[in-house]
Amino acid sequence: MSKDTGMKAKRNTSTPLFDIKNRTSTYLDKITYIVYNVIKKDASMTKNEITEVFDIPLSTLYDWEKEGHSKNKLYKLLSHLNKKVAQSTIDKPEETHRIFHILNKNIAKEYKYTKEEIQKAFSKKASSLATQREKIIYSRFFKECDVEDLLSLEKTFQVSKRDIKRIYKDLPERAFPGVAKVWDKRFRMPPRVNDTSHNPISNKAHAADFTQIFLAKSLSHV
Repeated sequence: MSKDTGMKAKRNTSTPLFDIKNRTSTYLDKITYIVYNVIKKDASMTKNEITEVFDIPLSTLYDWEKEGHSKNKLYKLLSHLNKKVAQSTIDKPEETHRIFHILNKNIAKEYKYTKEEIQKAFSKKASSLATQREKIIYSRFFKECDVEDLLSLEKTFQVSKRDIKRIYKDLPERAFPGVAKVWDKRFRMPPRVNDTSHNPISNKAHAADFTQIFLAKSLSHV
């Protein structure tokens, strides 16, 4: 027996999934084979962990585990994934995430906001402590996002509703009726007293549009 033949024989006995490559395979077949042979069982998840990460009922997993079931290959794939890797992949915000799309609209690539920047901005003790870049985050979020985005901001960027409310409380953007109508109601805050120090229209300190200034600087480098 040649060396190559011997190696093939050895591989064929390592896992019943190896014969996948010898027939017309679906993408799931190939992924399952790679996961099984590359990641191996030391990174596998239990049924309870699969349920926790993917919200698949245990009873369903027991059915999928049966040989011949139409979802058996999917079960094998899930059971050989690493829990930490799977969870981090699910939690990782995509560049196409709605909030990313809003905050990074018309901003040059090298100036686009990262997850860490957004987290840091909404973790400030007060909006007055924010940098100019962070003020743009606040302005865009409360002007262009809606209340449905609040839960997404909390979950995807790991910031608390209490911190978001604290930032919003003293924002000059609250003087805009459209912003106040949505967010004052959502945070159950009484209307702000008509104070020109918080009015972005009458207050010269806020007369400049931070967003436009930043965009102009960003685009000048393109």
